[in-house]
Amino acid sequence: MMNHTPPMSPGEPPQGLEARVARLELRVAALEVKVESVMETLKRLEPKIDRIMADQAEMKGRISQLPTWWMLLVAMAGFLLTALGLGATFVRLLR
Repeated sequence: MMNHTPPMSPGEPPQGLEARVARLELRVAALEVKVESVMETLKRLEPKIDRIMADQAEMKGRISQLPTWWMLLVAMAGFLLTALGLGATFVRLLR
């Protein structure tokens, strides 16, 4: 939990203001350290994220070239009709 400084009252002496400024400077310094840490982490992650995005685009491209179920069903129906037609032709020739 963060320590919040109470608002300064109008009659607060100047040394109170200096103490508040000193506390704020400490808090800002702590935040700067944390931001630096976050930035270093982001610099390490950015190349990995780029590689993941490139891999994802490649996979989408490959998947888009795969036949769909509808295409496979139509192909199978065409093959079945062709086989039945050839079978019927051979039966007529043998009679």
